[in-house]
Order: sequence, then structure tokens, then C-alpha cells
Amino acid sequence: MLKTKADYKRAFAIVTGLLNEWDPYSLIASGAPPDEFDAEAGAIVRRLSEIGSPQDASRIISEVFSHWMSADDFPIVSCIDVGQDLYLALRKEEWVP
Repeated sequence: MLKTKADYKRAFAIVTGLLNEWDPYSLIASGAPPDEFDAEAGAIVRRLSEIGSPQDASRIISEVFSHWMSADDFPIVSCIDVGQDLYLALRKEEWVP
């Protein structure tokens, strides 16, 4: 998993990039600053050790966004695509099985 500060920074950049691309509520597209999802990205990065599958990634994203925003807007099913993308990105870095 993340062993160094450089790993953490890389993971944070990956998660932030994916969240900005996903852009729930179109905040980034509407002109929000690129650090709009930094709190959520940090919360997800702290839970990377819990990710062993795309489903785990989707669940964690759902839980984090439900906590920070609206639980009604972020059921797991709405987070499947970004969860899959996150899992694949983490796997590419060899941080998940």
C-alpha cells in the first residue's frame, strides 16, 4: 500500500483527478476550483487499504460522498463507474490486488 509521502501524494493526485473528472453536481464544470473535492479525496485515500475490488472502491466513494454531501445522492450504484476507475488506477500503481 502507500509506504512513502510520495506514494500518498501520488494517490491523492490520482483520486483528486478521478473525482474532478466524475464531478458530481457539475461543480468543477461550473467553475469551482480544482481543489473542490480535496476533503473527499483525502478521506478516500485514508481508506485505500480497504479496497480489494471495484465494489469496495464504489462503496467507499459512496460512503465518503454521502457523509460530505447528501446520502440520497450517492448510493453505491451511482458510484460504480468512478469506483471501477479508481480500482483500476490503484491496481496500475500496484497498491491493490
